[in-house]
Amino acid sequence: MENVAAITFDVGGTLIEPWPSVGHAYAEVAMRHGVDAAPEEITQRFIEAWRQRGEFEYTKNG
Repeated sequence: MENVAAITFDVGGTLIEPWPSVGHAYAEVAMRHGVDAAPEEITQRFIEAWRQRGEFEYTKNG
């Protein structure tokens, strides 16, 4: 363990479930800035973007 610099955990949807949803949180912030956005639509777009992200490296090797 002497070479370990950090340990990360996948929190959202694994260890905890955000409430209100991510879409609701984003919609609330957007509304404060004059943008009217439906929380359900934001959540759906977030899900779609996450699925399209492709593979990415979670850990540093070496």
